[in-house]
Formats: sequence, C-alpha cells, structure tokens
Amino acid sequence: MAKAAHELLADALEAASKVSVDHVVNSAQLGKQHKTRLIKAGFLKPIIRGWYLLDADLSAEDTGDSVLWHECYWTFVAQYLSHHLGEDYIVSAEQSLDIHTGNNQLPAQLLIGNTAKQNRIIKLPRSLDLSLFSAQSLPAEVAYHAGVRLYSLEGALVRVGPTYYRRQPQEVALALKSANPTALLAQLLASGNQQSAGRLAGASRAFNQPTLADELLSGMRTAGFEVSEANPFESPVPDISVLRPGSPHAARIELLWETLREQLIPLVRPPTNPPADIDTALRALEERYVHDAYHSLSIEGYRVTPALIERVRQGDWDPEGNEADKQQRDAMAARGYRNAHLLVKEAIVRMSSEGVGATALKSDVSAWFRALFGPMVQSGMLNPVDLAGYRNRPVFIRGSRHTPLPSDSLLDAMETLFLLIERESNPLVAAMLGHFFIGYIHPFPDGNGRCARFLMNALLVAAGYPWVIVRLETRPEYMAALEALSIDQQAEPFAQLILEAMDYRWEN
Repeated sequence: MAKAAHELLADALEAASKVSVDHVVNSAQLGKQHKTRLIKAGFLKPIIRGWYLLDADLSAEDTGDSVLWHECYWTFVAQYLSHHLGEDYIVSAEQSLDIHTGNNQLPAQLLIGNTAKQNRIIKLPRSLDLSLFSAQSLPAEVAYHAGVRLYSLEGALVRVGPTYYRRQPQEVALALKSANPTALLAQLLASGNQQSAGRLAGASRAFNQPTLADELLSGMRTAGFEVSEANPFESPVPDISVLRPGSPHAARIELLWETLREQLIPLVRPPTNPPADIDTALRALEERYVHDAYHSLSIEGYRVTPALIERVRQGDWDPEGNEADKQQRDAMAARGYRNAHLLVKEAIVRMSSEGVGATALKSDVSAWFRALFGPMVQSGMLNPVDLAGYRNRPVFIRGSRHTPLPSDSLLDAMETLFLLIERESNPLVAAMLGHFFIGYIHPFPDGNGRCARFLMNALLVAAGYPWVIVRLETRPEYMAALEALSIDQQAEPFAQLILEAMDYRWEN
C-alpha cells in the first residue's frame, strides 16, 4: 500500500534530521524527493544554492525571517567552509579580534582568507555576506568559534593594522586586557613585526598598562629588533587598569557605557529633583496604567486590548474557574504585567527615599521577570523551572544582527550593569542605558523588553520624571533605535525617541 502524503513528509523530515548539523542541511546528502517535499511544505528554507535551513517555523516565509537563521549562522559558516576549503582558511585578524573580545554582532561581511586562491563574495540571507580572499599563508596556531577557524587572540593583535586601532579602540582595550603577555611577545618575536610591536607598546601605555608595554619593548629589543613605541590612537582612551576582573563581555559593557554616556549627556535635560510627594507620582502612573500595559504588551506581540487589561486589573479574570481564561495566553500576559507593575511601584517608592542600590535593583529585576510569567506557570503553560532566573541557553533577537551574551557570562554582566546604574549621577542616562543594556544582555529566556521598560521607568519616576509609554505605532522606530545602539553605538535616535515619549500625554 502506498504511503499517505503525511507519511512521506514524515519520512522526509526524518531523513533531513539525520543529515542536518544543528539544522543546517547540505542538500547533496538528501534525496531529491525528500528535498522537494520539504521545500514545498516550508520545512527547508534556502540559505544558498545547495544549502538549506531545516526549520519548523512555518510562519517564517524565508530564511531571513527566521530567528533560527541567526542561531545557525556560525554553524552554516563552519560547515560551508569546511566542505569547500577544509582547513585552508582563516577569519581575518580584525574579525578574529572582534570575536575574541565578545563583539556579538553578526558581521555584515565575514572576511575569509584562504590559500585555495578563491576570491568571491557569497550572498547570504539578511544582507549578510561571506567574502573569500587569497591569503599567502595561514597561522600555525588557530582558535575556533563555533567550529570556524580564527587567529588566536595574541596572533590577531599582532596582525591588525593601524586603522583598526583608530576605528575600534574598545576592541583593542579588551584584547590587551585579556591577552597573555608571554604569548603576545612570542607572536611578535616569531613574526619580527617591529611596527606592530611599537603600536602594541604604545597602546598598552595609553591604556595604563605600562608593565606590558615595557615587557614588549624589552623582549623585542633584546632579540635585536629596533622598535619605536608609538601611540596608535587619535583620541584619549580609557584606563583599562580600573576595569573589574571578569569576562570580556562585562568589560565591554563598562567601556560601552562610557562611550554611550558621552553621547547622551549633551542630549538629556539637567536632572530634576525627586517629587516631594511620591504618592502623587504613583497616582499619575496608575491613571495611565491601562495605556502603558496595552502598548508594552502589544509591542511584544500579545493581542491585548484595554478592555482585557481593565478586566484583569479589576480582578474579573479567573483562570481557576474559567477554562477560556485559563487557555488565554494574552490574558495571562496581562495578569503577569499587572503583578510585575505592582512590584515596580514598590521599587519606585524605595528608590525615591533610599536611592538606587545595585543589590536591591538586582533583586527587583528578577522579581519582575518572575511576576510576568507566574500566571503562565500556574496555568501549566510553562515549567516552574522557567522562573529560576537568568537563561541557561542561547537566545536570538528576530531581525537583529546583535547576538545577546552567552549564558555563562550573564551573572558577571548583570552585576556590572547594576553597579554602573548605581554609580551613574545622571538619572536620565541611567534610565536609558539601563533599558538598552537589559536588551543588549538579554538575561532572561523571555520578557526582556518588558523588564527593560520597567527598569527605565522605575529609575525615571523615582528621580522625578514621568513614566514613559513607548507606543505600539512607534515600534519600528523603537526597534531601529535599539539596533543602532547595539550595532553602531549610536545613542541619539534612542534618546530622542524616549524624550519625545516622555512629553507625550495620552488623550482620552
């Protein structure tokens, strides 16, 4: 008896899953009929000719629309390069250094040096490219990122040119902070690169690392090389000796905070004094609650109406006794938002009298996350373990080239963030950057956008500013502004959007 269509499709899915590597499929390993069925059903989405993404998200029309594509980007690159070039390739020194220092954005064009003399550009989804160029030689020592061959940290430092120092001093700072001095000197001695030694010594001294500078100069000169120290930077650079010990991701947040702060200070208004009567501020906040909840939840894709929000606030939503309510994900999101909002108000009261403290703020944000998803856990839609805290798996942002921090760096990164907020003297800067960095780090499995807006508004209201409602109709501009912050380190679009929303008054 011939198999039914659904059985044939199941066979095709099983065959594809056996040959896929983390959802990436080389079609040469898949039968033609299986491939045809899966493409027609929407399960196979093309990456480039002969390579597909095995994706169960049938709502994504093509590969670029799928969150899975960003998750699988490095897997695809590793598989493709291994298939076509074996081990005869290396990611450029500049981009190797970006990866080593925790620069998580997907490169618009990944530069691949190779000894196979392949020179071509390969177009990928989401306007990403692979650019293959001929390389005279490959390094003896390599590092790996998700299976992709890189220069070692020290090898990349020795090979990057002067333009990289001027364009990306933050990456150089993080690399020098993490580099092994012995390995760095060994790379310089092996290459005999006197210009690079002079730049590295000058950069080390500029970053207040005089011991490293002297060691590099002494080692090279003792070996007979004539090295002239030169500061490769055009502008003053930070003192990296004061950075807290920790992951390069946490150090990056410290440096990026200062960079963005310098952009924000000329844009924001002088700080105001906290309200004399915090109860007045809370009443105004409560009056606008329905509008805030509607827009904040709608931005995240929930189909929430003001009527539903009001019903939840009045206690008319009953997931225990009403089966329709129990199954309504949107209503549970509204209930969670209300629970979290009440906790945010408590935090505002405390901060208005006691100030902002890193330890308390850390507890607050985690409590808001748990409150947002408590109703879903109670209804059985989520596992109680999902409320444990920071995520323990990768997460990706649809439509963004920014990849949130790896899970093993979250504790360090979040502690750094809360300390930066505590130390910040301008509450508008603290609020805006607090919002941005929650999204940049993405500490939770879900709810990061809502927690980011809660944090921003708690800091604003406690300091005497109005609660900001980011309206649904401004979502494209809002997401674009956050992307400009993450990818281009441009703070002005986000600052202007928040300042405009701060002056906005909802008209009933």
